[in-house]
Amino acid sequence: MTTKAVFYNPNKAKAKLKDITLNVFANDDFIGTVNQIEKIKIHGNSSFDIPLRLEFNLKDSKIDLFGSLLNLMSNNKFIVDIIGDIKMNIFCIPFKVRIAEQEEFSIKDFIN
Repeated sequence: MTTKAVFYNPNKAKAKLKDITLNVFANDDFIGTVNQIEKIKIHGNSSFDIPLRLEFNLKDSKIDLFGSLLNLMSNNKFIVDIIGDIKMNIFCIPFKVRIAEQEEFSIKDFIN
């Protein structure tokens, strides 16, 4: 599956995004990875889209899909963690940015 993520570069300096590798967990169970599809040149002080590839293998994961859906429907919270690294160059200097985000969902977030 593919999607786009929107980022903002608040700096004046241009950068080059080289690699995104993120692991996705649902209620502490690994469900898949998110990878960058192409290298992106980032202009200073600008928003930009990044095409991403999502790879999920629910068959091999420890996720009980039916149990998770029941849990979500019963208005219990569902926690998604995204952990990994973004590799980029600024002024030809490579560096990594560590990503560790957590979001909590309930059925109300999907029904509107």
